Amino acid sequence: MTREKFYRDYLKNQEDCILADRHWAELEAILEDYTKLKARLEITGQTIVNALLTCSSIHSINYRIKNEEHLLEKILRRMKNNPEENITLKNYREKITDLIGVRALHIFKEDWTEIHEFIISGWKQAEKPTAYVRYGDSDMILQYYRDNDCSIQEHKFGYRSVHYQLLTSPGAETYQVEVQVRTLFEEAWGEIDHRVRYPYTMNNERMLRLSSILNRLSGNADELASFMRYSKQRSEQLEQDHMRELEEKNRIIESLKSRIEELVSDEKVINELNLELDSLSPVQEENPPQEEFPWLDSLVESKFFNGLQSQLNHFMNSPDFEPIELSEEDWEILQKSQKELLRALSNPDRMEKLLKNAPLALPEESKALD
Repeated sequence: MTREKFYRDYLKNQEDCILADRHWAELEAILEDYTKLKARLEITGQTIVNALLTCSSIHSINYRIKNEEHLLEKILRRMKNNPEENITLKNYREKITDLIGVRALHIFKEDWTEIHEFIISGWKQAEKPTAYVRYGDSDMILQYYRDNDCSIQEHKFGYRSVHYQLLTSPGAETYQVEVQVRTLFEEAWGEIDHRVRYPYTMNNERMLRLSSILNRLSGNADELASFMRYSKQRSEQLEQDHMRELEEKNRIIESLKSRIEELVSDEKVINELNLELDSLSPVQEENPPQEEFPWLDSLVESKFFNGLQSQLNHFMNSPDFEPIELSEEDWEILQKSQKELLRALSNPDRMEKLLKNAPLALPEESKALD
């Protein structure tokens, strides 16, 4: 890397160039030291990655060793933002805490708990983990992080992640490793935001708004994924509970049959009682029952339905449409009609019968147009 290329690629104005000129001798010394250090950092990073991959809740891992240009650019940016901070050859390894950066990704938000416990129990921490949250996150979420001994920091751009500063000593020297734990959706948003906005268009209002929308969508996707997982588990649990109840009822029925045979001597009475008990036993259907409205989706997607919807929208937006005030009695009639319609939609035979008894008729004006 030449000085000219670094200035051209990373310094955007005269102020940056003046700052780099003033510290260039120190930056060259840091660059020389860091070039020698990178091989050891690579081994350390790979060791951390291999250990994290044994945690079952981790879906995948990205890691990198910070490259030389980005290291110098970050040092200059830090000193520009905080003139009192002086980063030198002696302290840069402690000041720049993400020379080794690891991202552990998980699918569901609730997977974080197991990963958190795995990291806390496996490595010494340079500081408490930091949970980055976005504005509007519920008090329950914030308390959840507090209960797990995390510091909480609201991120102004909606960034969500939990950061750990691990201390590891594969040899005589101790290294600090930054591990970021987030969901796949959070990672996708973070990568897009970083590539489009960071670090030179952070204040672009249009990009900020677009990124904020994408952030909300990724958060909603996380919540929906967790709800889908919960729904699946809940459904399986209900099915298991139902099967246990059936098995218990069958056991009681068989027990009652045995006791009847012991207590009753009349064969005819025994047979009659057994028939009644058999009628209580569940009938196993060869095919599982269909959903309540198996063909409703097809109806909604049909040209017929879309045509009706278009006509209704046109009419409701026209000057001729006036809101109708309904009494409580009218609402009751409408609700009963709605229930009847839903029952008809779920039963084709009922729908056919309904149409035969009250066939649809076009208004006279519409017939004339045909």
